[in-house]
This record gives sequence, C-alpha cells and structure tokens, in this order.
Amino acid sequence: MRQVKLAYFDLGYIDRALAVTSQDQELLRLYETMAEARYSQGVGLQQAVIKLQAEITRVMSRSKELERQRVDAEATLNVLRDRPADEPISFVSLVRHPVEEIDAKQLYAIGRNERPEVKAAFLRIETNEKSIQLAERQYWPDFSLGASWGNVLGRRDEAGRMNPPPDNGKDVYSLSVGVNIPIFRSKYDAGVQEATERFAAARQAYRSTVNNVGLAVRSIGFRLETIDDQIALFERALLPQAEQALLSTESAYATGTIGVLDLLDSERMLLEVRLGLARLESDYMKALAEMERSIGSAFPEERP
Repeated sequence: MRQVKLAYFDLGYIDRALAVTSQDQELLRLYETMAEARYSQGVGLQQAVIKLQAEITRVMSRSKELERQRVDAEATLNVLRDRPADEPISFVSLVRHPVEEIDAKQLYAIGRNERPEVKAAFLRIETNEKSIQLAERQYWPDFSLGASWGNVLGRRDEAGRMNPPPDNGKDVYSLSVGVNIPIFRSKYDAGVQEATERFAAARQAYRSTVNNVGLAVRSIGFRLETIDDQIALFERALLPQAEQALLSTESAYATGTIGVLDLLDSERMLLEVRLGLARLESDYMKALAEMERSIGSAFPEERP
C-alpha cells in the first residue's frame, strides 16, 4: 500500500507540473503575439520575438520530458496495483490534507499497537518463552502408567471340569506404574540455554522494532511540519509576490519601459514557484503515507 501511495503522489506531481507548463506555454504565446505586434509597429525588436520563441521551445521540451515521466509513473502504478502496465490512468489531482499538529505520543502509541512488525516481534517473544518452558520440562521426572487385560479361557477338559483350578476362566487385570528420573540433568542444559538465548534475542528485536517506530514518528513528523511550513510560505508569500511581479512586468513591457528579458525573468520565476509548490504538496502527501506505514494505521482523524 505504501508503494502504491508513493507512486500515486508522484503521478499527481507530474500531472500538476504538466498543467502548469501548459499554462506557461499559453502565457508565452501571448507574449510572442505582443512582441510581434510591437515589432510590426516599429516599437520593438525582432530579437524579443526570437527570445520568446526560444523560451516557448524550452518549455515545450520540459513538457515532453514530463510526458515521458508520466508514462513511466503510470506503468509503475499499474504494476503495483496488479494491472496492465499500459492501462490509462486519468488526471491525478493533488489534494493535501494538512495536519494541524503532530502528536508524537499518540502516533507512537498507535505504532506500538498496530505496526505489523511490532506485532510479529512480540509474537516471537511469546513463542520463545514457551520454548524455554518446554525445554525446562526435560528436567521433570517422567511418569508412566500402564494397564493390561488378559482373557483367560477356562479348562474344558474332563479333569479340569471335574476339578477346576482356582479362578478358572477368570480374566487377568494388571496395572503398572513407572518413574523415569533424569539423573544426568546436564544433557538438557544446552537445550534450555539455546531457548533462553533465542528468547533474549527476540526481546532485543522487539525493543529495536519499537525504537524504530519512535524514530520514524519523530523524523517523519518533523518532515511533515517542515513541508507544511514551506507550503504556507509559498502560498502566502512567494506565489502572490511572483504573480504581482509578473503583472507589474507585463504592464511595464506593454509600455516599453522594460525589455523582454525582464519579462522572461518574471515568467520563469512564477513558473518555478508554481512547480515548487506542486512538488511540496506531493512530498507532503508522500510523507503522510510514510507516517501511516510507520505506525501501521491510517493517520488519526481526530487531531488535538
């Protein structure tokens, strides 16, 4: 499930990036039209048109690379879902579910109870503890109890009928009790020692697995908080600033105050900010999937 989610969110980033670069191409073609109009009117340079066309080609090349990556990501996701590699997957929309606060203690407790590796490690402790008990039983005396029955036929000859022996024809019953006391106990010591060592190793493995849960919760929790802060920075500052800068640059270019290079700088900045935000949103959802894998459960709905 973890690999499926990671592949899904990788595909989500690629689809968002394709949409962003498509919008950027449309914007650049609008600028190309403006530059051609300015050049035909004698107030612009042909060099501006050429530079815009080169930028359009660069963005188109970037889109082609993203399309190639999408084919690979789509095939990977299909294989993970046990479906044909060439089965089409529709547009994946990144929908971020922000975590208001990371409750490390709560997540750690969930991980100790729900993560499959922790459950398996605890089961090995119980199994090896029973192995010690079974090995120690070799020191116990071995009691045996037996019973037998014999069917005795009475004498049927003439002498036996005339003077039958005692208990003639009476079945025979017997009971037997035996005790095997292990005098040489040392020969069982090796088995007990081996079982004890396996038990100690199982306990150590359990502690290590539980510690790994704590490590993952702390590490991934910090990553989620960091990415969430970065997304907020992009949404509240970088993206509005890049959009405003492009609007101002467009107005200045339309009036001839600045040249096409300034316009391209603002366009590239906005493009990179949008792509950076898409990457952060994808990374956030992938980190959330990693957290769910670490605790062996879906992220708790109720958050403090």
